[in-house]
Amino acid sequence: MSPFHRELSYVMDEKKHLSMNKKLLLLAITLPLSLASFSQQQWYKHNLDLTAGGGLQSIQFNPEKGDQKPLLGALIDANYRFMFNKHWGIGAGVGLGFYNARSVYDDLLISQDLVHEHNDEPYQFKAQFHNWKETQRMLDFEVPVQFYYLTPINEKWNFIGDLGAKLGIPVWNKYKIKDGTLKTTGYFEKATNIEYENLPQHGFDTYTYFSGKSDLRKIGATAFIDLGFLRHIRENRSLYLGAYFAYRFTNLATTSDDILYDGRTREYVGVMNSNFVDKAHALAAGVKIGLSFGFPNTYTRDSDKDGVADFYDICPETPMGVKVDTVGCPLDSDKDGVPDYLDQCPKTPEGLAVDSVGCPLDEDGDGVADYLDKCPQTPVDVKVDKNGCPLDSDGDGVADYLDKCPETIELL
Repeated sequence: MSPFHRELSYVMDEKKHLSMNKKLLLLAITLPLSLASFSQQQWYKHNLDLTAGGGLQSIQFNPEKGDQKPLLGALIDANYRFMFNKHWGIGAGVGLGFYNARSVYDDLLISQDLVHEHNDEPYQFKAQFHNWKETQRMLDFEVPVQFYYLTPINEKWNFIGDLGAKLGIPVWNKYKIKDGTLKTTGYFEKATNIEYENLPQHGFDTYTYFSGKSDLRKIGATAFIDLGFLRHIRENRSLYLGAYFAYRFTNLATTSDDILYDGRTREYVGVMNSNFVDKAHALAAGVKIGLSFGFPNTYTRDSDKDGVADFYDICPETPMGVKVDTVGCPLDSDKDGVPDYLDQCPKTPEGLAVDSVGCPLDEDGDGVADYLDKCPQTPVDVKVDKNGCPLDSDGDGVADYLDKCPETIELL
């Protein structure tokens, strides 16, 4: 390749490189403005969020004997969200959480040394559980308080996350046997050396069903986090899709010395009411869907009629008819701190100090700006040249306003 063609190829490559840089620069400038515009079009200061969801909603505990299995549950929430600005807000609301769990006891034996109530004979009472499955259920009334973060992704979608805590009050709870058998017997070693069974009148029988209410603590605290997306569907409505995680760190269980099935009282008390459980917590993780409603009265108000809502307007008293930027402030094309509608020198070079009307400073008032003035201390009313220096018509080195011989002939 000849030197000429190499030079030509280099020039073309440089032009392509510069063109690509210009495109990237334009994208970097316009993207934040576009996102700000999307956010302004879609979101409101006051919002009502209605959601419902489901997933793992379980009462978690480690029974002294047997196994515990988490189950699925559901929740519904209604929250008021107040946005301080386009990104940050706080909220509060109410909700209901439905929690489930299951305890399984297979080949569990509980024995007690008792005395028969009629003949005072000592015997060993046995309660044998086979594939015994008890389901625990709880409906929790919840009052959440949270912080929000919101940011736009594109014209239709926004990311939203919240972190907070909520008080939980169990308003309904129940245990119920779903499967298995409980067989009770009495072994009278001293009297007859016989183990009696199938004598219901003496409390020795086979059972397959019990139900009752668990004795849970009345109030507790839960930490939670939600992460999701808002999809704009109408002027003030958005679809919410997200996921949640919550953990109730206060203990649900109450201290009890009761035996799961007591031979003395012939009563089944339920796992949560027995001495098998001393600690229990609620755990929730799942997905949610819902609707978000924005209240337009605070969002659409535009007091200075500049096209930017008051909620986002940093310059809320812009004069009528003045062009503004995305945050409602008058345009300042030359970035001199004086808006275009007041700027009498709209093309001032960047970085120069200007006066109240946007013109470069001219301290000696000779009509030549300081940044161009080579004689910055010219007396008042003295005529100057383009460099700001006093005129010297005869070129003798003495300024006209000082020259007593203004028509001196220049010597060749």
